[in-house]
Amino acid sequence: MMLKQSFFKRIILLILASLAIYACSDNDDGQNTICGVTDPTEELKWLKTEITLRKRDVSENAKYYYISQAELDGKTVFLYLDCDSKANTAPSVYDCEGMLLGAIGKEFTLEEFTNHSDIFVPLNFECQSE
Repeated sequence: MMLKQSFFKRIILLILASLAIYACSDNDDGQNTICGVTDPTEELKWLKTEITLRKRDVSENAKYYYISQAELDGKTVFLYLDCDSKANTAPSVYDCEGMLLGAIGKEFTLEEFTNHSDIFVPLNFECQSE
């Protein structure tokens, strides 16, 4: 009888330990992820590099350049935008891997993008953020 109780206690402890390990998993479904990460501006190397370059840009036009995150056909994309009314640029659109998908005004219209969120604006930003 004592042997059975010891066996069951070990089984219960094993089950509890397994549940505890599973509960501490890095795959927390409760966290919002973007492109498979929780902070794309820090965890997507190509995006972090682009933001670093923009922070270092001391040109007169740098105060107009910003990056927005949006959705296109249910997928996250990143838009390299320019709010200078005198500039004649076509904002670039990138996917989660940093691959150029095209440009707004060429392959895409601005209306195709939903859930816009600015993720980088320069300190001396000259435009109103949406």
